[in-house]
Amino acid sequence: MAVMAKPAQVHGSVVAIGEYGVLIRGAAGAGKSRLAQALIAEATGLGGFGRLVGDDRVVISVTNGRALARPHPVIAGLIEERGAGILAIAYEPAVRLACIVDIIAAGAHATLPRLPDAGSEVAQIAGAPLARLGLRADVTPDEGARRVLAFLHRVIEIGPHFACQSPRDEQNGAPLPDPAAAAEGTARTTDGFTR
Repeated sequence: MAVMAKPAQVHGSVVAIGEYGVLIRGAAGAGKSRLAQALIAEATGLGGFGRLVGDDRVVISVTNGRALARPHPVIAGLIEERGAGILAIAYEPAVRLACIVDIIAAGAHATLPRLPDAGSEVAQIAGAPLARLGLRADVTPDEGARRVLAFLHRVIEIGPHFACQSPRDEQNGAPLPDPAAAAEGTARTTDGFTR
């Protein structure tokens, strides 16, 4: 029987990269939409799949410890672009969240780890634990997108349930392999990129 939590509205943007979602949070004007657009451009530029799920407000539901993000129905398919206003773009109706990126204001980033591990920080979103990356607000959107993709790759490598919730081998503590990925072979990775 599925265990479901009540859906929560979250102030943030979500981007689908392959089959995984990245939730971008930050204060108003921090650059969430710019980072979302740069992340989509970076993923597609590398031959992968990148698409908006929702901008500004998203709805997160949790079933059996896995967070699923959907766009807020009132603003689905819309994204803010500074200087241009609100634009309509293609969007995905839902994605399973893999990680959270928090844009940290200038001066507040002294506590950010220099080289974060994919499982070093965990944040709760609607009751589900997710790997978290703090990103300084003074990082350019393009550089931020590259850092987010690198972090997402590390999160995915840890296992299908990520650092904070992955099933582990009892003898050596290593993450158990993802049976779906093993059955699929190596032609396409879980992040949507062909290897």
